[in-house]
Amino acid sequence: MLGDKPLIEHTYIQTRSKIEYKVVAIGKIKCPESGYWYDAIFYVRADNTPGFYGRTVQSFMSNFEDTENIVEI
Repeated sequence: MLGDKPLIEHTYIQTRSKIEYKVVAIGKIKCPESGYWYDAIFYVRADNTPGFYGRTVQSFMSNFEDTENIVEI
């Protein structure tokens, strides 16, 4: 992670499901109700399962952990 932003092509683990995902792009998501644009992270499963996902940076940072920060005991 670079500062408080996820890195493109870096692998993160979803803290609830323990599934690994790879960040593929950083962009914007528009809220349809307010019209406000939010910084966003776009990602795919690390095991190449079909699907393309997006969330705000704040939501991503709250729900994912960098795999390099995980220590197995």
